[in-house]
Amino acid sequence: RKNLEDCVDIARLHDVVNYRVRTKTLPFEPLDQEPVKFLEKESLGVYKIRVPRSNHDLDYISQRIQNCVGKAGYAEKIKAGVVFIVEVLKEDQSFACLEYSVKHKRFIQAKELRNKEFSDIAFLKSLEKTINKNLYPSLWRRVQSLFSKRRAKTKA
Repeated sequence: RKNLEDCVDIARLHDVVNYRVRTKTLPFEPLDQEPVKFLEKESLGVYKIRVPRSNHDLDYISQRIQNCVGKAGYAEKIKAGVVFIVEVLKEDQSFACLEYSVKHKRFIQAKELRNKEFSDIAFLKSLEKTINKNLYPSLWRRVQSLFSKRRAKTKA
């Protein structure tokens, strides 16, 4: 005789049922994050990026990594064009949630499971660089030009 736990992934079932109940009471709102959707196709080593397309997606991420991204006004900030939110997957599992500030052109929040600080700083910097290169190409070229001139002066 088998136990129920042997036949069914109880934690996954709980998440799915909880998500379905919550989304029935949460009005659907699409989120325009088109400028960062290219990240889903990028090769990022052990990580993959998923871009939430609705407040329901944010709520589901919030449940999986146990943080407040599905609440606390993040959907409104995305709709206002103030931030982008992306989910980081590791081995196809939700791993972290990153908040990128359009104004500051950098990540202002990066949290793993249960709000633990995101530990892979090199990955964050690389992802910031990729986003800035794609969102602000003229600014990126200017910055690269300035750094090239500084390097040339220090070599001379």
